[in-house]
Amino acid sequence: MSSVAGTAESLAGVAAEATPGVAAPANGTTVRARLLDTSVDAYHADTISATPSLNATVAKSLILETPAHAKQKHPRLMDGAYVPRHSDAMDEGTALHQILLGDDRVDILDYDAWTTKEARAARDESRAKGRVPMKRGKWDEISVLGDALKTQVAAFPIDPPLFVDGMAEQTIVWQEGDVACRARLDWLHTDYRCIDDLKKARSADPRRWQRAMWPLGYDIQAAFYIRACRAAFGVEPVFRWVAIEPEPPYAMSVHVLSPEAMRSAHDKVDLALDIWSRCLESGDWPAYPPTVQVVELPTWMQVGEWDDSALDSVPF
Repeated sequence: MSSVAGTAESLAGVAAEATPGVAAPANGTTVRARLLDTSVDAYHADTISATPSLNATVAKSLILETPAHAKQKHPRLMDGAYVPRHSDAMDEGTALHQILLGDDRVDILDYDAWTTKEARAARDESRAKGRVPMKRGKWDEISVLGDALKTQVAAFPIDPPLFVDGMAEQTIVWQEGDVACRARLDWLHTDYRCIDDLKKARSADPRRWQRAMWPLGYDIQAAFYIRACRAAFGVEPVFRWVAIEPEPPYAMSVHVLSPEAMRSAHDKVDLALDIWSRCLESGDWPAYPPTVQVVELPTWMQVGEWDDSALDSVPF
């Protein structure tokens, strides 16, 4: 892996040197890009940019929440010092990525719990190295899910096949106008035709998953990552989500955006870029409007919507 200093130097050149063969975006904005070899910690801490850079997580927050929320999600803009977040869910996701994508970030430790001094020391040493410590039992549990996922992925009838002939955890940095951007892709096919993205989901049922994805901003993520590839390689890849349930029978489904949904997603990214640029320049990151909000009576609560049949179940 390149050093943080070397990575920052590489990105500093993004604004000065265009990548040959890069296709210009439809809105005419100047885009320069580069593929970087950098650690996941450097990526999340945003130490790879001379100025704070926009990623999909913050872009989603700008659209689905407010600039104030987005600021708190950025490691270089949040109030207080940035501390890397760790959770069981995040660690399990990293382990699943390692099993499926061949990543190598998990240390499998032969402990049943972190209760002993020796176990805690081993765990903390792993974290200090930027790795993910995991108890043997938890790794074995996730391996069952990973093996089931690999079997289904291999059998899924799609071209090109999922998670093959590509590279895991690829970081792309690019410049759109005055906005520095960064993205880290789960799996980028070597011909740049597709981006595959793995999502653990309570339900992979296509109807339920697609209802759940909108409040999570997955469409914004897809458009953002496609822009990264367009800037770096001059291509417009297909973005494919692979949703997997973490419990037996480990059901899986695959999803792509329709052309209409993709256009909407790019509109959202354009808006996020504009909001980010203005907030970064002004230093003003507003939250909700400072006005009293009037609560309207919803239609289903209006008296005219009730009739005698609605009282049949009332116990009096």
